Amino acid sequence: MTAMAAALAQVSPDEARRQMLIGGKQECLDTIERYRAVGVRHFTLMLTSPYSREEIQRFAEEAIAELR
Repeated sequence: MTAMAAALAQVSPDEARRQMLIGGKQECLDTIERYRAVGVRHFTLMLTSPYSREEIQRFAEEAIAELR
């Protein structure tokens, strides 16, 4: 996913990953905080298949709940 995003944005895979909401809980929270620090208040999440309902639920309960 990061390689595709990097190619589309014409940046390195590392830079693409820094811009994506991807990884573990803390990495996601750090990314969200970087965007919030510059004024972003709304996020659109895009999931790729196969979807894991358990992962989505855990993200909602752990990461999103911590942001409120």
